Amino acid sequence: MKTTRTREWLTLSMLTLSGALAFSIFHYFAVRLIPPADDVRDYYAGVIGFVDHSPVKTIERARGVPAGRIGATLVLENNEAVALGESILIYRGLAATDRFEIDVIIPAFDPQSPFPYKFTIADARKGFSLVNRNFRLLSATPSFLHLEQVKY
Repeated sequence: MKTTRTREWLTLSMLTLSGALAFSIFHYFAVRLIPPADDVRDYYAGVIGFVDHSPVKTIERARGVPAGRIGATLVLENNEAVALGESILIYRGLAATDRFEIDVIIPAFDPQSPFPYKFTIADARKGFSLVNRNFRLLSATPSFLHLEQVKY
């Protein structure tokens, strides 16, 4: 049986070390220079034949309004999920003649547990805060909720 020489071990060690170093350099630059997509659908948006079957609508896709702009109008449909930043809003309708309910889901925290919020219509017309944004109620019907993003 042939014994392995020191030079062969040195060559094998240097190849392994240089491969690990090259991988580390490429990984560092990939993480540092390539921005992550806001959503998984962004990776596949350029693929021919890609159809978005997601139940979540973003504000841009739903109404054509930039999400972060002050004065932007947000329309929430009853029991339809709308993504707002890293949160998902679901309008649950009018709880009574003077109140409405919104569920907020934070997928990074727990995608299965909604946080229910109840607002009176009179207070919401003055303004309220939700998911680190300020809104003012424009109108509330059993089917739709119209909000305007305001600056406080």
